[in-house]
Amino acid sequence: MVLLYLAAFWLAPLTVGGNVSLYRSEALLLPAVLLLPSFPRWLQFGLLVVAVLLSIPMAALFFRDVLV
Repeated sequence: MVLLYLAAFWLAPLTVGGNVSLYRSEALLLPAVLLLPSFPRWLQFGLLVVAVLLSIPMAALFFRDVLV
């Protein structure tokens, strides 16, 4: 069931088109990695660390009005 929701959140912005920011829809998928029990714990933790490290420069760009 979780995979169906993930597919919907990923496909909806791609099919809407227009001025939808695609990076926001992909950001919704990143926490879902922790919900997939088939991934080893070390891989889940590694992806979480990468997500946190990427969110810091993205937040800085957002608050400088570079990202819309």
